[in-house]
Amino acid sequence: MMLMTVRRAGCVLMLMSLVSLAGCAVVEPEDRDIAQVRAAVGEDPGLPIEQLSRELGISPAAVIAALPESKRRRLPNHEAAGLLAEMGDWGTVTLDYEVIGHLFEYLGPMPRVTRETTRHIELTPEGEQGLRISLAKRDIASVWLLRYPAEDGAAVWFCEEQGEPWLVIRIEKTGPGFNRAWDRLD
Repeated sequence: MMLMTVRRAGCVLMLMSLVSLAGCAVVEPEDRDIAQVRAAVGEDPGLPIEQLSRELGISPAAVIAALPESKRRRLPNHEAAGLLAEMGDWGTVTLDYEVIGHLFEYLGPMPRVTRETTRHIELTPEGEQGLRISLAKRDIASVWLLRYPAEDGAAVWFCEEQGEPWLVIRIEKTGPGFNRAWDRLD
């Protein structure tokens, strides 16, 4: 998921699983998807994106796009590296990312952008020897900021072309940094 060669291998598996989604939105939601997502969220505002995705047969990115605008903002892809650099001041976060089908979680201060090339963004958590997260810029199809029902919680989702998340950064309590980014996208 983080490395191009891993992502390529992952795409084959992902594409095979998308066969069962025939007729459903993979990235952009259809009107019926929007209605279903909003009805489900109306009944249970804390419903996880991943659960809605499985239940409705649409990608997580399509679920996010179907949420009410008051709960989500889409960041232009070319601003992803800038947002990641800005997030260094957002405090403690949880990063969820997948590599070759294995889910990894990091809890701690937001990793800093330690290197950016025309092709990659590299994140390194402070004090974590050997841990590096590398995102291929060309494979970032959408970046979403989300506010969770409690209004204090939030997340930033980096999704690939099929609408699956590559990296999800969960923020337990939003602060001025998140609010500035949110307001800028309003």
